[in-house]
Amino acid sequence: MNPKLAFFLPFLTASLMGGSVFLSANRLSASQVVQWGDLTRGVTGAIVTNPPPDLTNAVALAGGFFHSLALTADGRVVAWGQNNVGQTNVPPDLTNVIAIAAGGYHNLAVTHDGTVRAWGHNGSGQTNIPFPYSNVVQVAASEYHSLALLADGSVMDWGASASAPLALDKNCVGIAAGARHSVGIAADGTVHAWGDPVKTNVPAGLSNVVSVVAGRDASIALTAQGTLASWPESITPLTNLVKTLTNILQISMERLWCTALEGNGKIHAWGAVPGDDYGQTNPPVGLSNVVLIAAGRYHGMALIDNENPGLSWSMQPPTLTTNGAALEIPTQRGRLYIVERSDGIHPTAWSVHRRLAGNGSVQTVPMATNAANAFYRVRRIP
Repeated sequence: MNPKLAFFLPFLTASLMGGSVFLSANRLSASQVVQWGDLTRGVTGAIVTNPPPDLTNAVALAGGFFHSLALTADGRVVAWGQNNVGQTNVPPDLTNVIAIAAGGYHNLAVTHDGTVRAWGHNGSGQTNIPFPYSNVVQVAASEYHSLALLADGSVMDWGASASAPLALDKNCVGIAAGARHSVGIAADGTVHAWGDPVKTNVPAGLSNVVSVVAGRDASIALTAQGTLASWPESITPLTNLVKTLTNILQISMERLWCTALEGNGKIHAWGAVPGDDYGQTNPPVGLSNVVLIAAGRYHGMALIDNENPGLSWSMQPPTLTTNGAALEIPTQRGRLYIVERSDGIHPTAWSVHRRLAGNGSVQTVPMATNAANAFYRVRRIP
């Protein structure tokens, strides 16, 4: 491959690149968190809480049953909402955090050295980390269990959970935790689910998956083409919109409802049945510059980029090595990176070249040896 080709990529427009958009790693410098729905439903004596007004540098969000988390650009975790079991008591010595996850009533955080911290409810052992991991790249939490993805592609679990299938052993790049089941993305873009057998029947032929989420009764996958797939398909109204939405950039799910961010910035929310919808499926109208979304039990959240509206491309020029041209991609723990390639400057479609689980290092991706004029692009999920 001609290494000069990749230098053209930052100047290509979104329409030329097929319409999908991804986030650059250093995109956020100032932000606003918008919340909707009800944090108090079913909670005796609960106090209505909104995001702290001084929360202006969030880079990630996570929603639990009646509480929320934000990760700030300087590596702090901010929590608000119900605190009946200590779920908003962020450990005072917790610093240098690079990834977060919120379960029903407990939370997980990954620090820059790859260790995991947990706090909140521990009724099923979900905060009893089995041993001090030092190479975690991603975490996921549900009502009863916790998951960790290690840098070597293996999956660890604790609490009321089951071990990951052999197909994911040292082959996993993304994870999600449901009520009593778990989901993982293999390096080839296929999906594997384990735990409750009713919730583990992944649709046949599902591939090119870049993100997965899991709730109480179902799971949803986002493909590289921006489409969604769910299982079991009989769960309505949770699965009603899944087959009709396109150009989706991100999805988030909590128990019985789901929210998705479309490429045009529109937020979709659906799934809660009458009597269990307290505003979580009604995101504010007119939000703009939305770059991230998150779902809690009865509330949703959106991260608004105030200084850098819109989503930007993130392209790295290739480097020449003794083995040919390669991409060197700086990665963050807790993120999934998708490397796509196309054979022309006016592509009709992009194909996934490689998936990477971010581990905080610069990862090297060899380029295809049989395409002299290939173009490459990289996106981070979420």
